[in-house]
This record gives sequence, C-alpha cells and structure tokens, in this order.
Amino acid sequence: MSMSRALPVCEYADRRVLNWAFFHITRFIIAAALAVGCVPVSFAQPAVTTYHNDNARTGQNLQETILKPGNVNKTLFGKLFSVAVDGAIYG
Repeated sequence: MSMSRALPVCEYADRRVLNWAFFHITRFIIAAALAVGCVPVSFAQPAVTTYHNDNARTGQNLQETILKPGNVNKTLFGKLFSVAVDGAIYG
C-alpha cells in the first residue's frame, strides 16, 4: 500500500501568504529607495523678505556663489533658443 503525502491546505495557504508578503515588502523597499534617491538637492538660498531682495529694491543678490564673471560669458551663458509666435505672450 503506497501512501502518497498530500500537501495540506494550510501549508499551501501559508506559502501564498509568504509570496504575497515578499512581493509587497520588496515593492515597498524599492519605492522607498527611489524616493530617497530622488530627493532634490537644494542649495542654500538667502531669505528674500522684500521685493527685489533688499530695502533699496536693487535686485542684487550679494550672497550669490554660483554665477561669477568666469562662468557668465557669451560661450557658457545666454539665450538658449527663440521661437516665433503669432501674438503677445504674458507670463
């Protein structure tokens, strides 16, 4: 008399639960890693408390550290493109 061992229903259900949990936990870990990796880097910006940056309304940002005469020239800085339009553009 040969006895074949049948897989109990509870063991099959446990395996399905583990597969489901593994899938969703893995998906959560990947989403969290992408969210952390995609956080934009923000540079320190001065507080602008008045119109045009200062009480004299000059528009100067005296704490500028990125734009310098060395990297603002005709070859590296300027108009990127132009597009012909049929009417007025308001921004």
